This record gives sequence, structure tokens and C-alpha cells, in this order.
Amino acid sequence: MRPERFHEFAATALAAAPEVAGVETWDGRRIGLAVTFTSGSRVWVGITGALPPGVKHEDTDTPVTGEVPVQIPWPELYDQEKATTPAQVCAYLATALTNSGNDEIQAAASYGDHVQHPGFGATFHSEAKVFCLLVHTERSGRSREPEYQLQENF
Repeated sequence: MRPERFHEFAATALAAAPEVAGVETWDGRRIGLAVTFTSGSRVWVGITGALPPGVKHEDTDTPVTGEVPVQIPWPELYDQEKATTPAQVCAYLATALTNSGNDEIQAAASYGDHVQHPGFGATFHSEAKVFCLLVHTERSGRSREPEYQLQENF
């Protein structure tokens, strides 16, 4: 699954997560998603990917299916004050991909503990990969600043 098709799939898959209130797609120079959580906080996620070995961009994006990942428990998203962190968000959204029931996904994982570039991603049965990097976070009730920033708690 290439980033463009993943973009559409992920908007639906992430919106189905219990603590997600909504997902909006965005595109332009990059493609991505704006995810709003039930707390009102938001995160913007940029999407990029890697093609399977030997595949070229001009080749058709042919779905390769396999065994669906085993459902896993939802991780904690909020602390006692209903705030979250990039690491918690990444683990939660990776779980949403794992639990989506998509037979193209081989595995999904978080790399939210990476200080400068937290994110999550998926590897597909085709050997393609997508990388979802957090590019901006926003506390509930705030409007997006023109500059992208990641907050430790939001």
C-alpha cells in the first residue's frame, strides 16, 4: 500500500479508534491527517513511505494480502488530567492500525519515544512501508499556530 492509498485508509481506520473524535485529511506539498481526540486535543501527522524492493513509482499499486494482525489491547492515551504525550499518541494510533482488520498490514508499530521525530508506521505484506510522523500538536481549545511544534504534553 502506497502513501496515497494509505492516506485514505488511515483516515477511516484512525477515526474508528475509541478515543478519536474525528480525522481530517490534508494534502499539498505533503499528505497527512489531522486527528482530533475526545479530549479536544489534536495532532497533525505527515505520511511518507517506502516502496517494496524492486518496485518503481510508475508500477501499479497492487494490493498484497495476508494474515490480519492479531488484535491488541488499547494503550492508555491520557493521564489523570486528560492530557497526552507524543509517545502515548503514537502507541495509540499504531494500535488503531493493528486493530483495523486490514489484511494488507503485516505489522504496525510506534516509534513515539524518538525525541525529535516521534511517529508510528506500518509494514505491509507487499514489503512496502509507511511512516507517519507527528508534525504538530495542539491542546484542547487552542487554534493551530502557523509554526509547527510538538508539545511534551497536550
